Amino acid sequence: MVVYSDLGGFVTTGVASEVEHALSKGKPVYRLDWRTGEITKINELGKAISITESRALIDALNYLLLDEVELAHMINSRWKGNFLNTLLDLMNDPSLRRLDRLSELNLINLLNRFYHWWQEPAKVTVKADMEKLQEIIIERLKLLEEPNLKNYIVRTLGLPKTRYDYYIYILKKGGLRSIETQNLRRLCNDLKIPYIELERRKIIANPNYPIDLNTPALLKAAVHIINKGHMRTKTKEIEYYNKDPVLHYYFKRAVEDLGGKYTGPFRASRVLVSYADSLTGRLINAIGVPYGSKSTKQPFMNLRPLSDDLWRYYFQTTLTEEGSFTLVLTKQNILAAKFSLTRTIDVTAFLPRSFVETLDEGSYSIKTIKERAIQKLIARKPPSILIAEFMELNRRHGFVAQMLPLPHPHPERIIKTKDDKVTVRWVMEIKKQGWVDLIHDYYGMLPSTWKSTVLEKVYSFYKNHRGGKLTEEETEEFHKNKEKNPWEVPQWWIQQKIRELFKRKT
Repeated sequence: MVVYSDLGGFVTTGVASEVEHALSKGKPVYRLDWRTGEITKINELGKAISITESRALIDALNYLLLDEVELAHMINSRWKGNFLNTLLDLMNDPSLRRLDRLSELNLINLLNRFYHWWQEPAKVTVKADMEKLQEIIIERLKLLEEPNLKNYIVRTLGLPKTRYDYYIYILKKGGLRSIETQNLRRLCNDLKIPYIELERRKIIANPNYPIDLNTPALLKAAVHIINKGHMRTKTKEIEYYNKDPVLHYYFKRAVEDLGGKYTGPFRASRVLVSYADSLTGRLINAIGVPYGSKSTKQPFMNLRPLSDDLWRYYFQTTLTEEGSFTLVLTKQNILAAKFSLTRTIDVTAFLPRSFVETLDEGSYSIKTIKERAIQKLIARKPPSILIAEFMELNRRHGFVAQMLPLPHPHPERIIKTKDDKVTVRWVMEIKKQGWVDLIHDYYGMLPSTWKSTVLEKVYSFYKNHRGGKLTEEETEEFHKNKEKNPWEVPQWWIQQKIRELFKRKT
């Protein structure tokens, strides 16, 4: 079996040869639409393009600032008899270049940058302009040389009259009307209307497709969800859990800056929960954050394109939500500081069943595992997002990393749950003084949060007393400082910040 994807219907040479070989051998071949996840069996190959044409296609995408669907539609509608000539004609037309899409930030690859209406789940409703839709239907009927819609649907296509009745029903009132995307897609398929035409003619009024994913607000919302959020399905609201109302306010601001809808925070057991609309969730999913358990399906985000400010926000947020700062006294009565960042990964499928069955429910130090083979299996499966964060931290601070190599993340604890799932918690530890100072001074934790407030007090004590053996008085002060500045968010802080930031009582 062969599964392949294309660029707007165009198949590159290498892929084409594989597909043609499979078809000639009678093997099943499927086309994967990477935007929708739909798989379609094919019996013949579409439009194959050469290596030169493939390169020219990519050049045109970047120059015109279009994605492959938009460009493919233009190629088909302005065909000059030759692929390269058509591309040249398009690139020589200044009106086609989307200069409005130029941005100082290029957070998302151009092919992935735009979220189109047909990527939406089937039952999602959008507001469509019925008068504009009628116009395009009339145009298509003329092009198809059909006298009217009823004749085309019932006689030419042989579809049930109920299909025609439904189309007439949704079109007859005009104006803006709610319609499910599955019905819009069916209409487009029946009348051979390219999906992109609905965006080009602004037929869908709300949301305004395509949605540009190249926005800082989306990344900010995404990092909160990666750390302390949960996304169940594509049509349900997404959830964010945290005890600190200030962090909920950061999440709220990101969602609303994105144009999404936010509600909360509300009490949920021992924490607070906030909600954002399902479209915000789908946009977050489109940039690499999975639905379901993030320990099972690891998030993937390319951190390299982030601006310095965005990367700082990302790391500050992650350190606040998933990290910690620890200050301890050594046996020599000298202060030792450490920043830690933890992530977990589900390893149930990678460990031998016989080993999993020997584990009792609970959490264990990784050091309790004596079997070398198991240690190797665990070491080969780190959380990909933690490794990406570690690599990016090293890259951004290469000079410090050369002078003071940052230890690689390592597995810390293994956890078995009631349902026989086994996860491993990995940790990135930052202990060297130069790195500790850099993390505090350049990043710290998100300003105005409870953990940021505590960090400043604890770090201040560390900086003022480090480097030598503490006296009795200083040791006593250390313990008092620890008692006075707990990392657990107190109830009075929760109540006060909800009043201040959300203008309501808890």
